[in-house]
Amino acid sequence: QEQPDNVMVLLSLSRLAIQTGQYDRAEVRLQKILEVEPENNNAICLLAEVYTALGNSSRAAALQQRCTNSDQ
Repeated sequence: QEQPDNVMVLLSLSRLAIQTGQYDRAEVRLQKILEVEPENNNAICLLAEVYTALGNSSRAAALQQRCTNSDQ
């Protein structure tokens, strides 16, 4: 079972992966967060960014609709 601290660590690692162009790693980590916290706004918004970078515009658009700026 994931702990809340692990979610924060995974978010940090995801941001680092995005900054370094490792979108596949970021995607895996963000998906893990959403398994534990399906409404985690930070993960949703970051995953939309990842899918945009990977050229998956349909998935990016779906997540972008769920993304709000309240947590960022």
